[in-house]
Amino acid sequence: MSLNHSHLAFAAVALVLLGLSGCASAEPAALPEPADSSATPTAAPAPTATQEPAPLLVVSGTYEDQDGQSLSVTLTTTSVREPTDQDRADYAATQCSIDNPTYQPLASPEARIVTMSVDVVGSPGFHDWTDQRGVRVEGAVFDGPIWGAEGDAAGSDCSEDSVIKRPGSGEVRIFGSADGWNVVNPVAGNAAITLAIYGMTGATIDNLGQPTGIGPVIDCVTTPSAEFDTLALDLWEGRWGRSQSLPEYCLYGRSAGD
Repeated sequence: MSLNHSHLAFAAVALVLLGLSGCASAEPAALPEPADSSATPTAAPAPTATQEPAPLLVVSGTYEDQDGQSLSVTLTTTSVREPTDQDRADYAATQCSIDNPTYQPLASPEARIVTMSVDVVGSPGFHDWTDQRGVRVEGAVFDGPIWGAEGDAAGSDCSEDSVIKRPGSGEVRIFGSADGWNVVNPVAGNAAITLAIYGMTGATIDNLGQPTGIGPVIDCVTTPSAEFDTLALDLWEGRWGRSQSLPEYCLYGRSAGD
């Protein structure tokens, strides 16, 4: 019985609700008042993208062997700084002998370390050069899996590998010093970085004098920043720039023979 009473009660409630809805006014309900625009939060302006400064110097080019296998190399400056104790130790470890004990390039307070990233792209299917072929990069300390042993460093236990053999990425540290250069103006601060040569050459002759089969550099491009050139020209106008005195050279910096 209680279940039937519940059904009746529900039906009665439904009828009441239907009757109320049938008696509702046909006039539309009033729209809500518009919100006060002064209280509406404004969207924060999008942050302005900061543009990365251009690198001091970019050097790029491609080297190809007689079979058409090639490596395209790009060197990009990433930092210029004063040498640390670790830099000094790393540099000393690469020196086989000191021909001139009075020449200590990192003793100068104006000495600088230039670090360049190295990006290497191989031709389709190319893995690595397993013989004496390679791309020799100017520098003193080399890091990354792209490097192989130099052909003219056979038997040496104190010369770091510095020939690019395979695609990938790495870096090279170049040690610039203000000492020992016959320049007109005093070398101060970062100007020491222009007392170096930046770039690469095809390692065309091995330690036995045999050709390695790498042809001339293709599309050698050197892109110095205005800052780099200003530092160089302040020291000695006209003595810096691109140097490609041999077909395999792709260099930028001091003129040949300086």
